[in-house]
Formats: sequence, structure tokens, C-alpha cells
Amino acid sequence: MQKSKITNRLCRLPGRLDGKLVIVTGANIGCGLELSGELARRGCTVIMACRDLERGFLGKEVLLDRFGERSQEKWRKSPAGPGVEPFLDVIKTAQVTCIEFNF
Repeated sequence: MQKSKITNRLCRLPGRLDGKLVIVTGANIGCGLELSGELARRGCTVIMACRDLERGFLGKEVLLDRFGERSQEKWRKSPAGPGVEPFLDVIKTAQVTCIEFNF
């Protein structure tokens, strides 16, 4: 099982978030990208707010490759602890949307 690259820890917070709508800023890289993936895997609809829409779509593709329906290794790349895995699911393409914002 892979730990988070940022905190070097496993996520241990169980629970599903089905039906929730979440906006994540800075979602195409780093913490924002990891958070977007974990929220989507728990059932949220995620809006990835990024300054560069093209990079946002690239981030979305990264998440779909790691955790989406086309992923072959979705559980091995997860920073979730063993008690959290039952609450995670495969990300569906419609769950993640990208928007562009400017400061």
C-alpha cells in the first residue's frame, strides 16, 4: 500500500460522501490533485478549479488513469489505510469537472 507522497501517511478517515459537491482549488497538482482523487473515490462530485484549464484536464486524466474505470492498479496506488478501502470506489468520468478561474 502506498502512502501519501505529501504527508508520508495513510488516510485513516472512513466514510462515504455520496451526493456531496466539492470544489477543490489548485486541483491539477500536489495536494489539490490528491484531495480531488480521494474525494471522488468516496463518492463526491468534484469540481477541479484551476488557473489553467488545459492543466486541469491533464490532472483529471491523471486521476482517471490512477483510480478510474480504465485503471488496472487502482488499489495499489491508494494512500488509504486498510480500514478506509471499503469506502472507496472507482472514479467515474462524470464525477470530475474542470473549470478555469483567474485571480
